[in-house]
Amino acid sequence: VSESATLREGVSDERWDILVLQQASHYSGLCFSYRPWLDRLIERVRLYCPNAGACVAWQMTWSYAPDSNHDAFPRYDRNSTVMYEAIVDAVRRMMEQTNIEVVIPTGTTIENLRAWAARRGERRDFTRDGYHLDLGCGRYAAACTWFQTLVAPCLRTDIGGNGFRPASAAGTVTAEQAAMCQDAARKACIRRFSVWE
Repeated sequence: VSESATLREGVSDERWDILVLQQASHYSGLCFSYRPWLDRLIERVRLYCPNAGACVAWQMTWSYAPDSNHDAFPRYDRNSTVMYEAIVDAVRRMMEQTNIEVVIPTGTTIENLRAWAARRGERRDFTRDGYHLDLGCGRYAAACTWFQTLVAPCLRTDIGGNGFRPASAAGTVTAEQAAMCQDAARKACIRRFSVWE
């Protein structure tokens, strides 16, 4: 499938087991932005997917960094906590109003990481520009969350102790950071809608 493929072409391309949807980050905490379009999107995904038993899951986005300059951040009073709480509220409501049961709680994983860093006296938001995840711990933590949510239950395993650590041009995830990211993801998958204390 090419980059210019339609939704129908992408979804019907394979017998997908899982199809993951998400709201654009700047709208992710605004409940009204989900309806009626999400219902229609879920219908189309189910209609076009050749696997009638495919799971439709939801990627919960993360709040912006406290100093983010994103144009939409004022919608959340330029406050990361306000944005995170709005995202959690919107995702909970979305789950009540749709048949999506699987939520990949990446937003909570990132909040867990931020809380961990704050306890260590570090000021880290795990983004590279105030809203996109950084290429080290941010993306690695997101990948851990996807693994823990979607793969671990099928393979009866856990992300904890996984030795894989990606190296990228932007830096390397250390063993300590990898363990921190794995722990944040595990805890987010246990408690999807609140920061682990």
